[in-house]
Amino acid sequence: LRLARHRAIVLGHRIAIVGMSLWLIAGIAFPIGIHAYAQKFMPEVYAKFILSMFACGIISCCLPFLATTWLTIRVYFPLLLANSTPEPNEQKKLMNLSWYAGIYFAVSPVAPLIAVLLILLSSPRIPTPGDPDPRLAIGGLIISSILGFGAAYLVWQRIRGDLAALAVVTRPPDQIGTTSQSTDSFLA
Repeated sequence: LRLARHRAIVLGHRIAIVGMSLWLIAGIAFPIGIHAYAQKFMPEVYAKFILSMFACGIISCCLPFLATTWLTIRVYFPLLLANSTPEPNEQKKLMNLSWYAGIYFAVSPVAPLIAVLLILLSSPRIPTPGDPDPRLAIGGLIISSILGFGAAYLVWQRIRGDLAALAVVTRPPDQIGTTSQSTDSFLA
């Protein structure tokens, strides 16, 4: 059970690493494929693909971390505590998880800003008739960014609340019934 609880605590990090890695690999593989197909080297294509895939990687890193961590802390971790006594170091691991959730939450709005910057940099300086209007893409990105950031905030708040509750449960047996600053550290 101790090993399963450890896996539950680090599952969000592992999901984030997989998401970011796959998008970065795609950011390198797609321009190489285009280069092989078109037989033409276009450095601006490489730069745009790598930057756009990096922006997508941030999204697939931060938001899945928050969602997975919320699921594991809300559902899996309490079930794994049902038949065993928690380890003394698990409270420290959960406090660290609270800190990491704050970092992922703080980084989550970066990707849409990078995407808006890429749209602004790739749009023509002087629009010609028939060119798509970048304002539609920028407006869509801004609206989806606000919605995504709002969802990330709600999930982050629930993670903090669930971790604060788990701080009491994972308290070592010799400290049950005593006051602790650990719950306050989750909400600080």
